[in-house]
Amino acid sequence: MRDILNLLDTVVVTESVGLANRKPGTLFANPQGDELVFQGVKFYPEGGGAYATPEEWQQTLDQVCQQLGISPSKIQWVDGKGNAVAAPNNQKGGFGIAEFDSPTGQRYFLARYLRAISPIPIENEISNKLPGGYRLQTDVAKKEAAGYKPTDVLGGNLNNLSPADILAGIQAKFGVDSDEANATEIFMSTTSYPIRIPLGNMNFTAFTNYFCEMLQPMALVLGHKTTGEAQKAEQDWLNQGGYASCRITFGGSKIGGLTDSTLINSAGQVMGLSTKAEDGAKASAKNLMDKVAEMKSDPNGQKLLTKYAKEISLIEVVTSGSTPGALETAVLAKLITLKERDQIMSIRKLPPGSEIIGQKLLSKNLEKKYAGRQARDPAAVIPFFHIRAVLANEVADWVNTTTNFGKAAAAILNWGAFIQVKTHAKQSGNEIVMDKFEVIYPSEAVTNVELSAGKTFYSTGSKGNFTFVILYNGATEIKDAGDEDGEVPADTAPARLSADDLNQIGREPRLTGPGAKASRQAQDADFDEKTLGRKKKG
Repeated sequence: MRDILNLLDTVVVTESVGLANRKPGTLFANPQGDELVFQGVKFYPEGGGAYATPEEWQQTLDQVCQQLGISPSKIQWVDGKGNAVAAPNNQKGGFGIAEFDSPTGQRYFLARYLRAISPIPIENEISNKLPGGYRLQTDVAKKEAAGYKPTDVLGGNLNNLSPADILAGIQAKFGVDSDEANATEIFMSTTSYPIRIPLGNMNFTAFTNYFCEMLQPMALVLGHKTTGEAQKAEQDWLNQGGYASCRITFGGSKIGGLTDSTLINSAGQVMGLSTKAEDGAKASAKNLMDKVAEMKSDPNGQKLLTKYAKEISLIEVVTSGSTPGALETAVLAKLITLKERDQIMSIRKLPPGSEIIGQKLLSKNLEKKYAGRQARDPAAVIPFFHIRAVLANEVADWVNTTTNFGKAAAAILNWGAFIQVKTHAKQSGNEIVMDKFEVIYPSEAVTNVELSAGKTFYSTGSKGNFTFVILYNGATEIKDAGDEDGEVPADTAPARLSADDLNQIGREPRLTGPGAKASRQAQDADFDEKTLGRKKKG
């Protein structure tokens, strides 16, 4: 088993979320309202590698600029964090150039020097953060950019806080007269629901998902009314002082990885809060394994781990990393053989669009699986990620239908002194209407856990490891919403897990691994902070 857990030391999969992973048409904007539209990015040398001499590097850059119809001086160079830097001088290696359009028709070019170019485009990182304060404008990016997580707002002052301390931190971060400070003050002074808060310039989704991580524990300490079983949880875990005597701590705590905040009362009793928006969220592999680690130090937790020892071993394999988790569990499930696992690793560096079927790179079984998954854009398919996505979805189905994984994971998540608090809110015109905070307790509210691959494994890349869909209040299963590339047929007959299978895999060897757009006629512009700061949208 220890060999399995060490697999990440030998298999490193870079999962970029930079410009190379963005689609043409993606919008970027700065705080002043200026907009840029991403057109694409290309890397040189094409096909991967590095230029051996500075002369070859410079010659290629000059040729690219000639093809684009621009002077090299029109390119803004950036470092790995998206900060503007001077143009490279006397360099070998490679580079990537991204193109943007403004609403006024001007073109902007941004480039980054790289020591070597991977043939897998998404592994070549150019940051989404652009000079001039431009940031990605997807819904998720805007939510993240709002800076509403407790760690964003409160900085290093996350421990032993009162509601007044949290308000002071919000005022210090956003300003005493800010929309965020006003929202907090209204919330603290209103004891009945619904609570109506002016939206102002706040992002609604960021407010309900992140800002409410601070408001929910404050509600309990302040004695605000909630629905659900807050009082029963208080009696069971905080009976020597109750919520009113509690101080609030954010971030990691001994309650476990699924909690966002911790309440500690005057008697030293502890309760964790998992704060979610109304629709909830998927837990990560790390969440589950953090809870397992925590349970090992508690006698009652250890008893539960002993009861589900076989399932815990499976969980450890599944959560060992996106590649080993998918491939090693596929071997356990007898979906593939060890030889087929090695075949998959041998195509690790093939570039997008490479022909696989009939090339004798994969077994007939793997070729059938490979061909059975349809992608929207075959030319963008990266063979390694494509077959890994096939197996990840098959693994999730096998785990959910043939093992006690869900029952064991639910028992783990239910263990300990914690409650889940859901925010029920909606946006009505220019107001946030907070209907209620719902407290879910006792912990048996988690009735099952299903493994999910659909939103993290796909044919053109990866967004992380398996996730766990937590099912509440008697629910037993949920249909995965699929992924970004296509449907995966469930045409394999999964095997049953045995203790011998888990023991055997620990004895096996570790995994080992072996275009520019046409020039437009519009005016070009310099891509720098000074210039972009003056270009207004429209």
